[in-house]
Amino acid sequence: MTDAADNTYPRSLTVLLNAAKEEELRGRHKPTPKDRLLSPRAMQAGLTEASRARVNELKNEYPDLKLFLEEIEHSNALRSQFKRDELRRVWEGTCKGIYPTFESFVKKIQDVGFLEEKKRGETYDYGIASLYIDGLGIRRVQGEKK
Repeated sequence: MTDAADNTYPRSLTVLLNAAKEEELRGRHKPTPKDRLLSPRAMQAGLTEASRARVNELKNEYPDLKLFLEEIEHSNALRSQFKRDELRRVWEGTCKGIYPTFESFVKKIQDVGFLEEKKRGETYDYGIASLYIDGLGIRRVQGEKK
């Protein structure tokens, strides 16, 4: 349970395991293999719940980013990976008044572990840390692993 800045969130792991346990106890899926405590489906449910909790924590910790996070959560303005211009459009509509330069905004969301910069020559310029993707309901780019 780490973000793009390699910050670890033990509370998120607790949320993941509790939600996975609850999903497993509901028993609405195939029996868990004998060599596992939790099924992959239960773990996915736990991951989604931990991601939602972490997104809410991020909104509370950084209220200046709340409008930005809510915009991408509700409008599908970004996918899990995206070009610089796509991020710039969302910044202009949400945080330009708070972060007067695009560069200061990018630095902020990188510093809080939300955004990772891709290597030069890749298809996309930026990506959202996996920890936040499911909690925001963002679509993953085709072929991207969870």
